[in-house]
Amino acid sequence: MPYAIYLMTPQSLNIIDFLDHSSPILDVRSPSEFNQGHIPHAISLALFNDDERAKIGTQYKKASKQEAITLGLKIIAPHIQSLSDQAFSINSEIIKVHCWRGGMRSGFIAHLLEYYEKKTITLEGGYKSFRRWVIQKLKSTTFSKLIVLTGLTGTGKTAILNELQVMGEQVIDLEKLANHKGSAFGGIGLSDQPTQEQFENDLAIDLKKFDLSQPIWIEDESRLIGNRHIPNGLFNQLREGTPILIECSIEERLRRLIMEYGTAPKEQLIDSVNCISKRLGGLLTNEIKRDIENGDLEKTFEKLLSYYDKCYLYQMTRRKFNHSINAPFNSSSMDIAKALIDFLR
Repeated sequence: MPYAIYLMTPQSLNIIDFLDHSSPILDVRSPSEFNQGHIPHAISLALFNDDERAKIGTQYKKASKQEAITLGLKIIAPHIQSLSDQAFSINSEIIKVHCWRGGMRSGFIAHLLEYYEKKTITLEGGYKSFRRWVIQKLKSTTFSKLIVLTGLTGTGKTAILNELQVMGEQVIDLEKLANHKGSAFGGIGLSDQPTQEQFENDLAIDLKKFDLSQPIWIEDESRLIGNRHIPNGLFNQLREGTPILIECSIEERLRRLIMEYGTAPKEQLIDSVNCISKRLGGLLTNEIKRDIENGDLEKTFEKLLSYYDKCYLYQMTRRKFNHSINAPFNSSSMDIAKALIDFLR
């Protein structure tokens, strides 16, 4: 490799400037590192696969840094053209690059691209510095007005949040970030949840976009959404936010739940019921499972609503509600969202 490549000096930015720069991000860590957590919208371009990274680490510990570097170069050599082609396929004049600590992996790719006259920017401290920023962001973000949509299961809170977002309101959609709808049935029809680390990364990037002096809307949630827990700083503020109670008839709630889950395979519905069988009790669990087997969705969700209502009403008795919005039968989420915005003004 020509000696001139070592003379190039790609620009390096701190985490704030790196995130603010609009160019695409190349994450050159291994696939398992990327899958555990990455900067949202980053593109994976692994310099080493997981086994290769492990071998280099072992060489570093058992032999020396120099021998580990030699092994790394030997592994990379056959893939330089492929790595370059993948990077150059990205339609951008500037590419941001990072690895775990902002060291040799990102430096190598940045120098390689600079050698081929592709402008690059590296991240000071690498992904590790991003994670420090995420943790601090989640801990220190304070909202001046956090408006919490609350209400019994099936009142359409998520759909209302979606309409508020379409209307230009600032919305934290925790269920979307966690890829889960919150209840025992919340994973039906969805892919796997992100890791806890990725959930936090995505949430922190969302918070970065907000004007914290203006109202921010959020749905009331328990501490866990599926298997992902809401960070303490946000959860505590969610409990102290301004709650607005969304109310509608039992008939409307049943209609929504049957529309949302009625086409799910019976096996998935039964598995979800089994998840809460201890809280339902054996008798009610067996009744609901029979209703599912018989295709009686109305009875199924009537009984489930009765269970969820008891849980939710207990939580609601511990909070003070100064405001409520009634969602009349067949009223659209858009109409309710407009009513909420008018109410807030």
